[in-house]
Amino acid sequence: YNQGGASGYGYSQGGAAAGRGYNQDAASDYYNQDGAAAAGEDSDKMRAEEKVEDEIAETAQEAKADKFDQIESVSRFWSHVVSEQMMDALETHLFSTKLDMARKIKSGEGKREASRLLADAMLDILTQFDSDEDSDITKAIRNLLIVVAGINSTDGHKQRQVRVAIDDLKRNQLDMLRVQSEQTETIMRAVSFVQNEINTVEAKGLTASEPEENKALVEEAGARGRLLSVLLQPEQIAGQPSIRMVSKIREKVGRRIESMKNDLDKEEETAQKNSIIERKGEEMNPRDYILAMSRLSTKMSKVALPHIVTMCNELAIDLFELKGEELKLLFEDYRIASISSMYNRALNMVKRCKRVIAEKKKDDDSKAIRTVAGLSSIMSGKVPSGMSENEDNESVFDCLLHYCVKVNEIGSTCSAWCGEMERGWIWLKKKLEEGRKMEGKVDKILAESRDISILGSLKNEVKQFDLICPDRVKALTKKIDTLNHDSDDD
Repeated sequence: YNQGGASGYGYSQGGAAAGRGYNQDAASDYYNQDGAAAAGEDSDKMRAEEKVEDEIAETAQEAKADKFDQIESVSRFWSHVVSEQMMDALETHLFSTKLDMARKIKSGEGKREASRLLADAMLDILTQFDSDEDSDITKAIRNLLIVVAGINSTDGHKQRQVRVAIDDLKRNQLDMLRVQSEQTETIMRAVSFVQNEINTVEAKGLTASEPEENKALVEEAGARGRLLSVLLQPEQIAGQPSIRMVSKIREKVGRRIESMKNDLDKEEETAQKNSIIERKGEEMNPRDYILAMSRLSTKMSKVALPHIVTMCNELAIDLFELKGEELKLLFEDYRIASISSMYNRALNMVKRCKRVIAEKKKDDDSKAIRTVAGLSSIMSGKVPSGMSENEDNESVFDCLLHYCVKVNEIGSTCSAWCGEMERGWIWLKKKLEEGRKMEGKVDKILAESRDISILGSLKNEVKQFDLICPDRVKALTKKIDTLNHDSDDD
């Protein structure tokens, strides 16, 4: 029975009553809570429980019997496969006459010829189902089974089949089977990891809060993404598991992939037109070409992002777990390989900004970030004043704003990358708000207070703050010095 839903005993504690039981919240087949309990209720319940227990025992017995039958069938097949009819025939023809053997068998001293019924039946089936359309692995497995089923046969035709199968296996199929075995082991390790994540989600789903459940779902999608990454490796991509799974993914989100490619085409065409206009017939030098391609990758990463996030949600697979080359293979588009790196660069920059603020770093770039003006620039998609305004920084900060806005609009449920970007952006916005409040507080006290102790305490508070406010510290120092000087004059 299932304790979380309608019980196998036939009652549900909170919903529609199960067929054989009662419902405590609704009208009961056996009794009404507002009235007297029906006679014999306890005995009826006991009989119902005994019936369920009998059914469970019967099911277990049937499963045990099925397992025994399967083992017995395999054992019988094995005995037919390994039966040495040739040895029996040699012994008979070298050392006995048919009359001698008949007498021994009749008296119980001899043995009848061992059966090869199942082995021969297997050979016949393998011959009937031979097809040129079968995969190489299927052909190799068939040859293995032909050898297993036919090697002890006394039929000359069957032995010729066995030799052909052995020759095929020796040529290339054994090596192929070994590779297949290695690939399967690798894939199943990844599958096992996914299953563990699924089990975790199911276990948490019974008791977890909504944030915990959402986190578990993201972890499960991430595990699926890592499994897909395994399937897209060079040594796996040509195998049947990869071909089938990749084909199924393309089938599920084919329209979305086509739409993404169309948007990328438009962006590329626009960039090419603009480039021709800017050059006015002149050749582009290598540096300008690199810069133009970098800008194009940035723009195309913005275009592709909403499509990829949506596909993550539709597939329940975190596609951001894939590297650029893997995404290129999945989408069959070389452009994805170059633009996907922008997503990692953007997330790394968000993490860097959080880290330099939390750890109060003091190098020049960190100081540029750790100001209200610096965070305001980041929130506007611009490089903070004081940081190098090179092409890389301009691209990353330009993308940060766009990425976070899009992720928030779509609402990702299956991507760790999206979650980290969203949480990081919210954290930076909160720090910016705290910084503005701190600056407002300082400005207010500077304007209203002449108490040196209050001003000194506020100065220490500002200096300990995560963000640096050099102008406010300077203003507080100046006012404290002025007040001290006035006090000395008095």
